[in-house]
Amino acid sequence: MQPVDTSKPNSGRIYDYLLGGNHNFEVDRRAAQHLQQLMPSLRNAMRLNRWFLHEAVHQLAQRGFNCYLDLASGLPTQGYIHEIAPAAKVIYSDSDPVTVAYAHDILGTNANVRYMQVDVSQIQTLLAGASDFFADERLIATCFIGIAYMMSDLAIKNILGQLYNWCASGSQVAISWAIGDIYHPRVQQIHGIYRQMGTELYLRSRDNVEKLIERWHITAPGLQPLSQWLDLDPAWQVAGSGDEEMMNMYGIIIEKP
Repeated sequence: MQPVDTSKPNSGRIYDYLLGGNHNFEVDRRAAQHLQQLMPSLRNAMRLNRWFLHEAVHQLAQRGFNCYLDLASGLPTQGYIHEIAPAAKVIYSDSDPVTVAYAHDILGTNANVRYMQVDVSQIQTLLAGASDFFADERLIATCFIGIAYMMSDLAIKNILGQLYNWCASGSQVAISWAIGDIYHPRVQQIHGIYRQMGTELYLRSRDNVEKLIERWHITAPGLQPLSQWLDLDPAWQVAGSGDEEMMNMYGIIIEKP
């Protein structure tokens, strides 16, 4: 395993900490606590992301998908795709070598699962791995959850475009989005913290999201707050914090016609 840089926080380890995981360090916990001071609903937002993954995979499994490509997976711990759909073939991916090493320990010798160390922006490499692992199958479900708000419009268009050209008609993609005001003063402070970690944040409007997915068909129930996907009170995410004017998490499942 490569040496871990514990001198600066890591966005993936912050996410792990906010979800109650233990693959994080003091520098990550301090950064997460600072972020929560700026946005008290942040932990709830991250939980919604994880729960949306669970809900999306349950729905995709009910629709008959047996091959899954998970982009920027993080650690495949409780309730990940291979546990929800144990008979399916799954490719996980992440750019962080430490995350990938931990993931291999977690997954063990499960022959139905492959974990690739590759950046999500290198979608051609991921699709080459999928072509090998899924053989001739091109009817796949893709999970693009918890990462779109760290990618530019151009990067997302490239990923969705290449995926569209590669997969078969009827393939579906579950995506979570951060919809809000990137110019809000507290969002700007949060943005500054992530920028110091080498990560940009992208909050979008509904119109912006719909333009990014225009080649795909939007399946029911459409672009909805994650609280609605999960049948939660809409106020659950913000919990009286006033953060709704800054950001809310949305989800969608799209299909190649």
